Amino acid sequence: MNTHYVKIYSGFFDGTMRELPTPTKLLFLGMLSKCDDEGVCKGAKSFWAEWLRLTPEEVEKGLEELSAPDPESTSPESDGRRIEKWGDGANRWRVVNFKQYYEKSRNEDRADYKREWDRKNASNRNWRTNSNLKN
Repeated sequence: MNTHYVKIYSGFFDGTMRELPTPTKLLFLGMLSKCDDEGVCKGAKSFWAEWLRLTPEEVEKGLEELSAPDPESTSPESDGRRIEKWGDGANRWRVVNFKQYYEKSRNEDRADYKREWDRKNASNRNWRTNSNLKN
């Protein structure tokens, strides 16, 4: 599993996500942080409970809520579910929209890096351009 970070966008808790109980939101954030590049995370219910300091009942309820269809979701994939069982299903979950947000994050990071690189190297480019005009 690759280690990376997950950006939490300002609108993360907008929409129906804000209506979920705090333990369910924490579970979802924890799952996001443990995803591989395909949006799949592994962990038994006991792992999530211990790692996130939730009760087994909170984890069970959270998994049910995150796996349930959301008719008000703006994302039609998987009927608005946030997670779904994956592979053998026992302890593997796929965050449904992970790749979409991961790619968005990567593109934003790349654009930030390019802007910073351009800013730092602007004086070098201007010098080369001005030198070429004199020749």
